[in-house]
Amino acid sequence: MFTNSETDCIKKRKLEKLLKKAKLELAEKERSQNEKPPTNKYLDFVEMDDKVKFDVRDASFLSSDCPLKVYPVPENVKSTCKTYDHEKFKTEPSIIVGFHNGRLGNQMCSFATIYGLAKMSGGNFRLGLSNDQYLFLSEIFPYFEENAKDHLIEAMYCGHVCNNIKWERYQMNFYNLTYQNIELLAKNIQNSYSTGVGLNLGHYINVPLVYKEYLDELRSKVFVFKEEYSNNARKLVDIAKEKFGKVPDALIGVHGRFTDYSGHLKLRGANYASKNFYNKAIQYFRNKYKNPMFLVTSDDPGKAKSFILSNQKSFNDVFFVGTIETAIDGEMTKQDSTGTDLALLAMCDHIIISHGTYGMWAAFLASSTNTHIMAHNLSDKKQSKEVMEEIIAVKNANFSNIIFMDNV
Repeated sequence: MFTNSETDCIKKRKLEKLLKKAKLELAEKERSQNEKPPTNKYLDFVEMDDKVKFDVRDASFLSSDCPLKVYPVPENVKSTCKTYDHEKFKTEPSIIVGFHNGRLGNQMCSFATIYGLAKMSGGNFRLGLSNDQYLFLSEIFPYFEENAKDHLIEAMYCGHVCNNIKWERYQMNFYNLTYQNIELLAKNIQNSYSTGVGLNLGHYINVPLVYKEYLDELRSKVFVFKEEYSNNARKLVDIAKEKFGKVPDALIGVHGRFTDYSGHLKLRGANYASKNFYNKAIQYFRNKYKNPMFLVTSDDPGKAKSFILSNQKSFNDVFFVGTIETAIDGEMTKQDSTGTDLALLAMCDHIIISHGTYGMWAAFLASSTNTHIMAHNLSDKKQSKEVMEEIIAVKNANFSNIIFMDNV
């Protein structure tokens, strides 16, 4: 039997233990609340520009007729503008646009689509760009600065005249149409909207079936890189060749899209292209050539090494050449990195595309005849129906030189 004093002592020790435990738990809770969650520096860098962050709440902004200017209109293009006159505008060729705030691949898709549609119509449509769209494209391709007066709305007309233009919404699911249907549609658009109208085809429009026939023209005339990007790309290829130690009989570009694309995939019930996809695609070209050299670029070098390079170490023919680390370190701008990586991929003979329009355009710019490989069936529900828009669009265009490889 314990005495009263011993019992009190035992109770006191238990109470002290409980108090100590409670203090530790409270301290741990406070520490976890104050601790910043782990970040991905590549994702942070990619999303550094607010105007291209994906947020479903921005849907109304993305599809608005007159997007707000994030950046000022360049002074050098204002000299070509004229005062907007509503009555004169009624007699002038209509303007086709596809307003949105996407990144480079999306901007190229939109411009190529309205370019192809205007060609198919046989009319004199003007191809319009918002100021921010213009800045995005002109930073990479000199064509847009050289032809600003033909495409930048603020170079056509002085001031922010977008709200003065009568915009017609013409949003249609082109993926359900044949080429003949689209060709007829383009001619009908020309007959109905030839003058005095702004025709908005909607945000993120991408119809390769429309611009497939004009890819050689787009490649040689419109999407020609600034010389500095081509020079940067050649230097990186030469460095890789030195490491390779032999003369490659084919250059195969590999683009791994990660960072911000994760959310886009999840919204559609899809996953990243798997390690197995990259292994199969790389092996396809190893079987085709004696000395192929694989050049990998990505928006996340860490994931690229995990998904693509980790299983290729014994071959000594796969090299990471992406420049995002250089941009993060401040040795080049984000635009320079984007332009250099795409220029490098465009120099390759073949492209392995994971997902996203950036990799898709790498293939389009590299070659219209050489074989490229694109991942498909990315759904995490194991369903046969394709869920990713750019894959559906490319399949619908029926490119003879693009092979689709399962993500299993």
